[in-house]
Amino acid sequence: MWIHSIKLRNFKSYDHAEFSFPQPEDGRNIVLVGAQNGHGKTTLLEAVYLCLYDKDAISHLQRAGLNTQKNNYPEFLKSARHHEAELKYGQYDMGLEIEIRQNYRGAAHGLRIKRTWHFDSRRNPIAGEKGHSLRAEILKSGLYEPVKGEEINQYINAFALPFDYAPFFFFDGEKIVQTAQQSGTGFWLKAALKGLLGVTLLEKLRVSLKDYRNKCISENATQKIIDELNIAEKKLQSAEATLQVFREELVDAQEKWQQKAEERERLIQQLGGGSDIRTSDDLLRQREKLEKEMAEFENKVKAAVKAMPLAFLPRESLKALQHQLEQEKNRLNHEAGKNQIAEKVDDFWNAFVDSDKVKQALGTTADMILNQPLMKEAVKDCWEDLFYPLPPECADKIEHN
Repeated sequence: MWIHSIKLRNFKSYDHAEFSFPQPEDGRNIVLVGAQNGHGKTTLLEAVYLCLYDKDAISHLQRAGLNTQKNNYPEFLKSARHHEAELKYGQYDMGLEIEIRQNYRGAAHGLRIKRTWHFDSRRNPIAGEKGHSLRAEILKSGLYEPVKGEEINQYINAFALPFDYAPFFFFDGEKIVQTAQQSGTGFWLKAALKGLLGVTLLEKLRVSLKDYRNKCISENATQKIIDELNIAEKKLQSAEATLQVFREELVDAQEKWQQKAEERERLIQQLGGGSDIRTSDDLLRQREKLEKEMAEFENKVKAAVKAMPLAFLPRESLKALQHQLEQEKNRLNHEAGKNQIAEKVDDFWNAFVDSDKVKQALGTTADMILNQPLMKEAVKDCWEDLFYPLPPECADKIEHN
């Protein structure tokens, strides 16, 4: 079998994408997918697994060299949904379609598998049969015909690899080599991959050609040519050594780049889920701007709420309230003036008691009369009466604070 094509819709960083692969022939039966970090290589491999094996794929992603931390099927689906997927009919959709083919008795046979996952309005995967739909079509006589639901798994088993063997054929070679090197098994695994990809054969051929060239030159060339050749060989060895240093530095730089890319992906997930071409700084600035706008809007709402009771009053009632408040303000000013000179009452009483004319008018009973508490209270009452009735435009009582 071989993968003929795969389509991705609302899957991780892919809004919509389609990839086609050539039919293996003339011994060319390996497909290498290469790109810079962060351009969707891992996502494409995950799409192959998920479309072929659905839930069973999750447990094999790490075996294939994919360092996913989402071992739970619903959590993986939630993280895989494209962050800008459109809401349609109250839900979000994510779809994968893969077409696999095989040659049988001189003819090409094909199977097209279509899977769709559904998410609710809160972007959570819908559980049960309503959350996942599966369709399949079989290629017959150049045309695709639908496969009955109960026969779909039989056709998938007939066309696709059993998922236990899938990690040996669909894998991230770079991640596997890095993991193996850390565990101490990198040497033989690296050699095995080089042999599988034909790199070992090319290196042997290079050495053989070098030996053959040296042999031919040494038999037919003059001493001068041989000396020049030796000098050139030394320069080549020096250049190869320098190249090896640069390669090691490149590997270190790529590892650091990978770490930064993973950190960037983690930050993007925290800021909204899914990959995006915008940087984390852009998203942080946008969030700060939105928070500021929300705070300004909240202040406007608070001010509107405070003014709302007065806004609902009729105009005549509002005028009456304004007149009442002005009268209460005048009353408060009057009371404040009275309180400022209240202590003068005691000064007046002391001057009245000590007055010789008062004592002369009252005669021998002056001390007895002036020492009566009721006499002092009478003076205070008279003092209070000086401030009443109230001046015009003063309220009879204070109703508002």
